[in-house]
Amino acid sequence: MNSFYIPGRYDFSIPETQRLSDLNGIDSDLEAVIRICTRCEKLMTGLPKPTEADGLVWWEEVQSFGDLMFAAVVRYGRTLTSGARQGIPTEWISLLLEDLQESHAYFKALRDKYIAHSVSQLEDTQVFIMLTPQFSEHQKPAQITVDRGHLITLGGRELNRLTDLVEALRKRVAEEIKVETSKLLEIARSMPIEEIKTRSTESMPIPGKSETFKVRKKF
Repeated sequence: MNSFYIPGRYDFSIPETQRLSDLNGIDSDLEAVIRICTRCEKLMTGLPKPTEADGLVWWEEVQSFGDLMFAAVVRYGRTLTSGARQGIPTEWISLLLEDLQESHAYFKALRDKYIAHSVSQLEDTQVFIMLTPQFSEHQKPAQITVDRGHLITLGGRELNRLTDLVEALRKRVAEEIKVETSKLLEIARSMPIEEIKTRSTESMPIPGKSETFKVRKKF
């Protein structure tokens, strides 16, 4: 979104162009997944072994790496649901190779049941009671402790699986974009030039904080 004026460019946000808009939105998210995965791959190669670094520093690095990987899964999940835009059709998933379908099911469940919502057994925050003295026949409750048991990060295998899945879907998106673009060009060519020139030449304004609470309208 910008305010630059480009001579000869006119807004063409008509109902027939909605699918092309949606496809480009999906591709933007898939592109982000690849970008994050590439970054994760670089970080993984430079991640020191626990025995080669300060324990706390290593732990912080691992958790930050996991945060990035989960961000990639979230961006992937955005492409699957329908809201102001239509998401990736289930038929596309069914046409993928079996291993890619399995990857899709895994990452969708990971996003839906763990990252976005606290549902799955990947999170198990367990509460303990400490009795003291520890090795005495006569003990009493002294302290409450909590083990924050949950999945911290994904590994290299999952990173490769997500990359392969997204690259396969991007190929399909690119094919659909090409088809839709061709259709829309034919529609535009069938319209009187003067009618096209009555349309706005302005881009939508850059959104501000208030737009967070507003639902985007379809064309």
